[in-house]
Amino acid sequence: MKHDLLISLRKYRPREGHDPLENFITEAFCWILKSYGDFSIFFIDHLFEKMNVEKKDIENHEWSTQANFGGFFPDMLCEFNNFALVFENKAWAELHHNQIENYRAYAKKNYKENYKIILITATTKQHNQNPDLALCWSDVYKIIQNWIAQENNENNFIFNDFLELIKSEGMAPLAPISQESIESYFDGGTELKSQVIDFSNKIKNRDWSKAKVALPSNKRQEPHLDKSEGRVGLYLLNDWNLNVFIGFLLLPEGNSYGYGITSVLGTKSPDFCVIISFFPESIRKNYPESETYKAFVNIIEKQIKELNQGWDFVIAPNKWHPIHIRKPMLELFKGTMTPEEQDARFMESAEQILNIIFKSDEFKDLNKECIQLSEIQ
Repeated sequence: MKHDLLISLRKYRPREGHDPLENFITEAFCWILKSYGDFSIFFIDHLFEKMNVEKKDIENHEWSTQANFGGFFPDMLCEFNNFALVFENKAWAELHHNQIENYRAYAKKNYKENYKIILITATTKQHNQNPDLALCWSDVYKIIQNWIAQENNENNFIFNDFLELIKSEGMAPLAPISQESIESYFDGGTELKSQVIDFSNKIKNRDWSKAKVALPSNKRQEPHLDKSEGRVGLYLLNDWNLNVFIGFLLLPEGNSYGYGITSVLGTKSPDFCVIISFFPESIRKNYPESETYKAFVNIIEKQIKELNQGWDFVIAPNKWHPIHIRKPMLELFKGTMTPEEQDARFMESAEQILNIIFKSDEFKDLNKECIQLSEIQ
């Protein structure tokens, strides 16, 4: 059966409340699955393996989009031998209320127990409502890469084009921050900043509610991505009196952006850092002489030194961003080879320092004092 890609994409009309990217990527992916049966079988077998389900006879399977499930419309459906794989595909949007359960209710009625519901999203943060299997588009990217690696045919350009689509939308596997890009940064290297921005975006989109960090419950927010004055990373709190940044400080050679400090290793490596920032002028004018601030500095510096794990604690002559807890990026990512290892190393280091800060009574006292100072006109 002939499956025309352009006709497939043309027929898929955006629906109100739906991201057009989800429509486009779904129809493009389903066209590939319809058109390349060997890849389709390879993909389905991978899904069964991930779900620990015994492989089935899927030689005569059929794909469709927007099947009617009693007034609900899953993005893709694969049917074979009275069995159904039901797909909901998301780019960056969240699931609708009871979306998976609505599909499940229809599937139970029409396929008995012979079905599985699969969710594909941009990030693991969107993996909600208990599907039978949850994947990211980065997982699909890797599956296609594995297929390309073992197949040598003239149609690989089609698969490569789909990989480029996933990559262009920021949903491909994160490329590692390379040691070469870190070491060449102060020599004019340009790769590191884009790598760090991509990395920070991935970290921002992770589910921070599952992080082992004692964030103040009344100060939680979706992390705010900051790319100013050499900082590339996240502000974690919804409090712009006193906030905490975690990420990377990319100081160009000969320019400290007013921080008045240089990187730990000078021009050998930029730093991974946690920065305590104060924003209102009424706070910046008063906190340096505050006994509460001094007590906070003393206890945090003491505990950081007691870790004895290569952290550098420094007070910068910058009243906006005075407290820097840092280590060289080369040290942070030493020995890591994959994005997953770098993500884990980042979070392990973040949890270590952030818990020292947020669990301290001195931070709570300083936060209260900053609220009072912010009210000074």
